[in-house]
Formats: sequence, structure tokens, C-alpha cells
Amino acid sequence: MAFGLGTLTSALSLSIPRPSLRSRQRRKSYASASDATVAPPLAEVLHAELAEAHKQIDALTERLAAREKELQDARGHAEDLAARESEAALDLAALRTAHDALHGDHALAVQKYRGMKAELATAEEAVRREREARLAEWTGHHATRTAYARLRGQAAENARELAHLRAAHADVKALLDIREAELHEAQAVQNEADAVSCADVQRQVESLNSEVLQLAVLVTDSMAFESRSSAAPRAADASLQPSSWIGPTLTSFLASSDHAQNPVWVRTALQASILRFASDVIESWGVHLDPPENRVLTSIHAKLFQDEPYAISARWRVLTRRSVAAAGPSDPLRRVSEELLKCFKDVLSAAGVRHDAPSTDWTSVRGRVESIAAAIVALQKTIGEDATSNDFCVVCPVEGAHFVSDTMEDLDGRDRNRRGSASQRPQVLCTTALGLYRREKAKEGEGDAGTRRTVVVKAGVVLQNVVEDTPGNVDIAE
Repeated sequence: MAFGLGTLTSALSLSIPRPSLRSRQRRKSYASASDATVAPPLAEVLHAELAEAHKQIDALTERLAAREKELQDARGHAEDLAARESEAALDLAALRTAHDALHGDHALAVQKYRGMKAELATAEEAVRREREARLAEWTGHHATRTAYARLRGQAAENARELAHLRAAHADVKALLDIREAELHEAQAVQNEADAVSCADVQRQVESLNSEVLQLAVLVTDSMAFESRSSAAPRAADASLQPSSWIGPTLTSFLASSDHAQNPVWVRTALQASILRFASDVIESWGVHLDPPENRVLTSIHAKLFQDEPYAISARWRVLTRRSVAAAGPSDPLRRVSEELLKCFKDVLSAAGVRHDAPSTDWTSVRGRVESIAAAIVALQKTIGEDATSNDFCVVCPVEGAHFVSDTMEDLDGRDRNRRGSASQRPQVLCTTALGLYRREKAKEGEGDAGTRRTVVVKAGVVLQNVVEDTPGNVDIAE
């Protein structure tokens, strides 16, 4: 311990009590008094003070001993502190050494930490790049999967569409094969049609009209008619039906007129009846078919003519006509001749012809009727089977039809150019010459119902006003 003796003496001096003020004053008063007189109690006082001083000395000695003991304790403590200080210095040196070592380790650790941190940052950057790369790769894989799924769906759709297109192609190919076969057939038919021209058909129609006129003239010139001037008009035979061929007006007029004086109306009625019969035969699909059957086939052909190419409708018409003819009677000319002869006789009977007239050459008449029947059958075959390049129709206006100058010709000549509304046009009494027109599909804006008609031969007609203006005739209106 670094405690000196001076320090202890100072401490002891400070601890010894000084005499009090009262003691000093008392001692002073005793001194002054002794100067005068020696007081006997002074020794006692001194003795008392000495005793007190001894007490104080004893106390101080005790205190000194205590202080010495404390000093010894302090010295021991100081020595302990010195030892401890030495140990602390050693510890401090060790601590400094350890601190220096730790500082070095810390510096190394910091440097290592910084290196590891840099490596960690590099590793994190590498991980981030790897993750981004993997994410991009995964995104690419996902996009690839999506694209693959889409492509698979598109491939399936393409497969279905391909199957549909193949089926459609097969249908188109089959239809093309059919159309090609039809085209070959149509070309074959068209090549066959070169032998029948429009002029040939026109000549046949005009020849038939001429033969009918010649027969009518021959009959009216060679046959004798009953005179109606002396005899009452005879009633029409119920079994005779000329009105179905010439109409009720001409039939009534034929039965009530005197043809012995002027047989012109007999000739007109014969022409009208024969041509009406010829028109029905030519337009029919077979002489043995009933009217309803003919109407069905006609409606089918009209539908084909409107909706299909002309070659198809023409081919169908030719094949149907040939098939119907093959299924009919083996000798259609005989049947047509018999029916035409019956029609011919019905008109003559209604006109009052005496069949036993000596001037009548029935053999010649029958021969001409058969010739006309042959011309009718030939014309039916030409129009129905042979004429494939053109579609022909005969024109035979019936009683009551309005006169049309574009397709009809007034043989009397008075109304040849008369036009106007349907109510203003004169009406037809009968037909005395067949007409002919050629029809074809019209271009847009032409014709009626897509059909264009070209008149080849105008139909010759007699108008009702001719009968009304004839002197001596009965009133037609009755």
C-alpha cells in the first residue's frame, strides 16, 4: 500500500481533541488567582485535568492501536491490492494481448465476413439469375405446353375439317362423275339433234296445216249436206261430242247453219277439230296415257326446265318420251288414226252430212286421214324425241282465248294488228292452223318465269266477231 507515516501522523493529530474553551478559561482564571493567592484546590483541578488527559491519552492510545491495526489491515489490503494490481496488470496485459488477438481475429472475421458477404451476394445473384432462367424456362415450357395443347386442338379441328372436306370432295367427285356422265350423254344427244333443225320442224307444222286444209276442202267439196231451209234444225246426237274439239259456240253454229249453200263453216270446223286433236297428241307424252298422267309428266318437265341445265331437261324429255312410247301400244299410228277418224265423223255428223252420198269417196278420205295421223305422230316424235337442241311447243288457241297478234294470225285479216288490254281484244272462235314456238331459258330480266319464247309459226285463228257478223246466222249470245 502507498500510505506514508506522515499521513498517519496527520490522521492522529486530527483525532486528538484539543482542550475546550471553558478549560482554558478556567485554567486562565486559576492562573490569575494563583498569582494572588495559591488556592488549595489547584492540585485537584490539575489532577482532574491530568486524569482527564490520561483518559484522553488512553483513548488516543486505543485509537492509535485501532489506527495501527487499521493501518496494518490497510497495508495488508494494500499488499492484496498490489498483488491484485499485479494480477490485474497481468490480466490486463493478457487481456490486451487477447484484445489485440481478438482485434486481429475481428479484422480477419470482418474481412472474412465481407468476403463471405460478397460471395453471398454473388451466390444470391447467381441464384437469382438461375431462378430467372428457370422461371423463363418454365414459362417457355408452359407456353410450349399451351401452344402444344392449342396445336393439338387445332390439329384435331383440322383433322375433322379434313374429314369433312374429304367427304365433301367425295360427294363433289361423285356429283362430278354424274355430271360428266350427264354431259357426255347430253353431248351425245346434242350431236344427235343436229339432224333436226328448227326449219325442219317448221316445215312439218306447215305441211300438217296444209294437209288438214286439203282434207277439209276435199270433204266439203265432195260431200252432200242436208238442206236446213226446208227442214227444221235437227237435234244433236248425244253420242256425238264435237264440242270437245271445236268448242260449244262453233258446235251450236255448225248444227244450226245451212251448209248445203255454203259449207265454209264445215271446213272451218274440220280444221279446228283435227288441229285440236293433233295438238293434244303432239303435246302428250304417250297416246295411251290419260290426261292426269300427261299433266304429271308435263309438270315434272317444266320444273326440270326451270331448275336444271337445258341438256338435262332435254335428255329427260327424250328418255321419258321413248320409255313411254316403248311401254305403249306397238302400233300408235293405228290408234291415232281411229281416234282422228272418229273425231272427223263426229263433226260431219253434226254438220248434217249424208254418209251414203254417192259423191263421197270414203276411201280417199280415209287415206288422207291416215296420212294426217302419220304426220301427227311424226311431228310428236320430232318435237318430243328428236329435237334435243331446241324445245318446241305447238300453239292451238281454244275458244274464248284473247287474240294476241304476236303469236296468232287472224285469217280474216280485220284484226291482224289489233292490240290493247285483254278486255278490248277480240276472242278466238277456233284454230285453223297450228302455230309453233321455240322456248329457252331467258336471261335476267327477259321473258316470263325465266322463259323466252321465239315464235316460229303463228297460229291461224278465226275470231268470234266473224261469226257474229255473218248474215243469217243465229244469235251466238243466246
